[in-house]
Amino acid sequence: NPDRTLFMIANAAIWKQMPLAAILLLVSMKAIPRDLYRAATVDGANVFQRFWHVTLPALKPGLMLVLVYE
Repeated sequence: NPDRTLFMIANAAIWKQMPLAAILLLVSMKAIPRDLYRAATVDGANVFQRFWHVTLPALKPGLMLVLVYE
């Protein structure tokens, strides 16, 4: 069925790439020092601020690697 072909190809590509992307992002998240979160909490940052100012900048290299690889 030609209508389903594009969907099936996209599905196969996602299943192929997703595990590597998940592993790369997990490793990047594990590399973030806990001290940064503790310091942000002491400074009065809430959960969103910690995510925005600590987690996202620390994940930037991992996200760029995932984007370049895929």
